[in-house]
Amino acid sequence: WHPSLDILASASYDNTVKLYKEDQLDNDWTCIATLMSHESTVWSLAFDKTGKRLATCSDDRTLKIWQEYTPDNQEGV
Repeated sequence: WHPSLDILASASYDNTVKLYKEDQLDNDWTCIATLMSHESTVWSLAFDKTGKRLATCSDDRTLKIWQEYTPDNQEGV
């Protein structure tokens, strides 16, 4: 879970990380982003305490740090 927003991050066997946000109108969760960079199963993930970064760890033996996208940060999600 994101530390301050209603955003859920999920790791997956399809090598992706998905971010979901609750849709208040129909009380369901909608995928708002799919992060694709790992080459194998993503086993774990965690937001930092500010929620501006997300760390993901994969079976491809990599750890990736994802940053929140802003117009000033072209390398984010």
